Amino acid sequence: MRTDGKNTVHYVNGSNSDIQRVIEANFLRALKQVQQDGFCKQFKGYDAKETAENVWNYLKRNIEYSADGDYQDIRLPARFVSDKKGDCKSYALFSACLMACFPDQVKSVYFRYTSYDGNKIPTHIYTVIIKVIKLLLMAFGIILILKNSSLIKKM
Repeated sequence: MRTDGKNTVHYVNGSNSDIQRVIEANFLRALKQVQQDGFCKQFKGYDAKETAENVWNYLKRNIEYSADGDYQDIRLPARFVSDKKGDCKSYALFSACLMACFPDQVKSVYFRYTSYDGNKIPTHIYTVIIKVIKLLLMAFGIILILKNSSLIKKM
């Protein structure tokens, strides 16, 4: 991944809603960065859980959590990896993009905005993934259960 070396100011004195809009508006651009040169391939595990663990372990080992002060900095993945630091906004964007690289494991990715101090204005963001369920295997299991229950009823 390569940074473009540009800083872009989206809002001066922006609100939390502005931050949310910037994160979501830049998702596809960020996704292209993690796909660049196959960067995301190193994170793929056997299933969505293992892939998520690989992403988490990378973040834990390589990126310093550094809360923003008054200036809210949203780093795209290339900048995030280059700077080796960021806060929940950059962590969430990075992890969401990596998980979105694997549609065979992840059905959808979205952001959850929340606050932990009772304030109604969100102060934190994290990534949520919906796993792909292997419907064929589930259907097969349900058929077996139905056959077994009908056998029990016949006895």
